[in-house]
Amino acid sequence: MKYALPLIGIVWLLMGYNECNDWPEIPPPSPNTCQPPGSETTFSTSDVIGRWSDTKDWEIQWQFNSDGTFSKLDMIAPCPPDVQCFWSGIVSNAGRWNLSGFDILLSYDHPNNSHNIYNPAGLVTMKDCSGEAFLAEYEMGVISAQYYAIPNN
Repeated sequence: MKYALPLIGIVWLLMGYNECNDWPEIPPPSPNTCQPPGSETTFSTSDVIGRWSDTKDWEIQWQFNSDGTFSKLDMIAPCPPDVQCFWSGIVSNAGRWNLSGFDILLSYDHPNNSHNIYNPAGLVTMKDCSGEAFLAEYEMGVISAQYYAIPNN
């Protein structure tokens, strides 16, 4: 019987019968709340053309051209200015791209490189919660990088 009173108190609390009911209620999420990282959106070809960049472990730059070609630069360890380096530290690749719905399909000139750099088969056109366009790279079903447009200088 000595455990009955605490047990009744726990049941009382679980059923919501407490005298201290002044905790703030958490409102249910709004159906229009933007959930990161964003949502797929259809781009036109002209929306894709230009330079895009992101930093994961190192900066990666994409250049999409109007003739359907692209270049990709993986800035693994770029040589600092005014220094002579044995290797530039930049791995480049190129190929052709095609826009299909949300997807930018990529075909590489050199699909297998000697630096074990991941080259995605495609990117997905998206907009983030603020409405800014980005290109998403997926690895194993998860967005691994978000590339944003680099303004023309």
